Amino acid sequence: MNERAAILTVCTGNLCRSPVLERLLRFGLAQNWPEAVGTLQVASAGTHAMVGQTIPPPLMRRLAAIGVDSSPFVSRQLTRDMVAEADLVIAMTRAHRAAVVELHPPSVRITFTLRELSRLTTVLPPGDRAPRDASTRLASFVSAIAACRGLAPGTEPADDVIDPYGGRDARYQDAWTQLLDGSSAVLGALVPPHLQAHASAAVGVAPGRAG
Repeated sequence: MNERAAILTVCTGNLCRSPVLERLLRFGLAQNWPEAVGTLQVASAGTHAMVGQTIPPPLMRRLAAIGVDSSPFVSRQLTRDMVAEADLVIAMTRAHRAAVVELHPPSVRITFTLRELSRLTTVLPPGDRAPRDASTRLASFVSAIAACRGLAPGTEPADDVIDPYGGRDARYQDAWTQLLDGSSAVLGALVPPHLQAHASAAVGVAPGRAG
């Protein structure tokens, strides 16, 4: 994938967490806000990517079970240019967030862990005054979330999505649940409220605000 990603998701190997979140977000946008799909490109990469490998079967099965794209995926290495061109970077852990910012320091303003981002959606100001245009709405969302940093502190481990790679199925399920919950919270704040009634039963949106 060579096109600029408006939303970039990042983990270590680009095998489990970041590509699954990428596909959940794409699916949620397609289901709830299809006119934004061409504008809000979603992609993923790994800080130490296992280049050329694909999403493990336990996660592929879970994607397929809810109708999300489960076609072959090829992992790729994170680069500075990917970060510099993104409007929002969603890291899976605090270590990934630090690695992203080290690659491109200005990205500190737009880089969050998924669970941090999910938590901050709960303290956005009431009322949704964000534009309906997809690119400006995303920018408004990121700005509003950044302004809320510090308003909903969490414990450090709670900001990380667990790495299921090579673990038992129960660990894959735990990671899957964290990714589903996080994607739902992000979509709930980003998708315009009047479109949220069309949410998918599998990857719906939790009502939220874009700021």
